[in-house]
Amino acid sequence: MLNVRVIAILVLATGLVACPAFAASASWDYTLGADYSAGRYGAAIDTQVTDLSLGARVQKDAFRLEVALPFVTLKGPGELVSGTPVAVTGESALRRSSVGDLSLTGSWMVIASETRAPSIELTGTIKAPTAPAGIGTARADYALGANIYQTLTPTLWLFGSLGYSWLTDSPTYVLSNGVAVSAALIYRPDERRETGVSLAYRQPAAEGLKSQISLSPYISQRLNDRVGISFYASAGLTDASPRLGAGVALKFSR
Repeated sequence: MLNVRVIAILVLATGLVACPAFAASASWDYTLGADYSAGRYGAAIDTQVTDLSLGARVQKDAFRLEVALPFVTLKGPGELVSGTPVAVTGESALRRSSVGDLSLTGSWMVIASETRAPSIELTGTIKAPTAPAGIGTARADYALGANIYQTLTPTLWLFGSLGYSWLTDSPTYVLSNGVAVSAALIYRPDERRETGVSLAYRQPAAEGLKSQISLSPYISQRLNDRVGISFYASAGLTDASPRLGAGVALKFSR
């Protein structure tokens, strides 16, 4: 989901901005997540999406590489387009499950500011079509973007992102490339606790669909030096967005 990706960035981002001096050796972490969402997306009934995801991430100096693979259960007349459901006319509320689409993201922190100036990160993502048709589009997608982190106070940050996605047409839809924008306010009272709220927007993924807009609060807590947990919820502000959603993620650092 659009805001789930934003929250995943945020949970990592404030640590990088708060401690911009990069470690001499590579750091690894692994993520186990569960997410649920429901929405009509212009259809007469809900499409419900549940996914369990595994992820890995390595950071070396200003560079980061991430990979994630979900297992998706989808019920309803929709299919996933770059992780977000769209309604498929004439489809029934069939329940189906499968491995989802593999995503690979590379990031470069171009400016890691140690002052009040913003930090800037460039990103690129490839979505590999590992999910079958009916779960995903069975096509590859690509995205480029930039993330900006602005320190307001020692405990308060602003986050913004701007990206563009290239979507390959599915057997069902002629898809539209488009802009995605997000913004968030983040409060981090100490190194173990963090909370925030994000607003995410994406242009329509296909002709005849509405833009996706969703609002998501989240909270993250480090349980010890190696394990952290995050909870989040989401509410859609258009018919093309999930009406509601919630999730949890466990992060294990090495």
